[in-house]
This record gives sequence, structure tokens and C-alpha cells, in this order.
Amino acid sequence: MDFALTGTGSFGLERGTRLSLTVYDLAGRRVAVLADREFAASTHVVRWNGCDDQGRELPSGTYFVRLTGEGVQRVMRAVLLR
Repeated sequence: MDFALTGTGSFGLERGTRLSLTVYDLAGRRVAVLADREFAASTHVVRWNGCDDQGRELPSGTYFVRLTGEGVQRVMRAVLLR
């Protein structure tokens, strides 16, 4: 499974599974949940608009995107530029 986030993140699944994609700031605070649902076996695209869960624009900086699911746990770094 590959995942890259530059405004848009894509990943492929060989079988369907429930996944959660969550964005955290450098202090480890959850700022946005991009997805928390069942995904079918396929390639998927997830977009992040640079806002938190309340719709407020976040400042430029480094964030972490955590992808978790059954047997999957990855953390990727994302840089938000405004």
C-alpha cells in the first residue's frame, strides 16, 4: 500500500477493509479526520483541504497523516503550504 499526500492522497487496497486517515499537528493533537470508513478493494483518492474538523484553515507547517486499519499502521509526513 502506498500513500502520498500533497493536497491529494492515494492508496490501493488488494482487499476491502475499514481504514482511518487522521491528520495530527507536530504536538500530536488530532486536527482533522479525513476518512473513517470501509474501503473496497481498489485505488482510492483522499483530499485534504488544509482545514481542521471545524473548517478552520490551518497554518502552513508540517503535519502527520496516520493511516490505520486491520493490520495496517502507517504515518506519513505532510507539508502544508499556504
